[in-house]
Amino acid sequence: MMVKRTDLPRKIDSLVEDLKASYGAERIILYGSHSSGNTANHGDVDLVVIKRTSRPFFDRLRDVARACHWHDAVDVLVYTPEEYENLRNTNWFVREEIEKKGQLIYESGS
Repeated sequence: MMVKRTDLPRKIDSLVEDLKASYGAERIILYGSHSSGNTANHGDVDLVVIKRTSRPFFDRLRDVARACHWHDAVDVLVYTPEEYENLRNTNWFVREEIEKKGQLIYESGS
């Protein structure tokens, strides 16, 4: 089960603020090395953004890149709530790496 994280490095906090304000993210999940605390190698930042949208998948990635200003290595995946729920049920990586090991770092209304 994902835990909510509030103690984020400044660069991730800034990115989250951009995703909330400029892109309208509804949920943001941090996964990968920054989620596990294994950042000795200064790994990239891995995020899943969940947002209601009718935009095609690759257009969403372009939209995020335009909305956010970052200079570090960042990997962002954007899913609708329905897509993410389906992936949770069918995709091993989403279930084991993102859901079980990831950290919910933002949820609108919370």
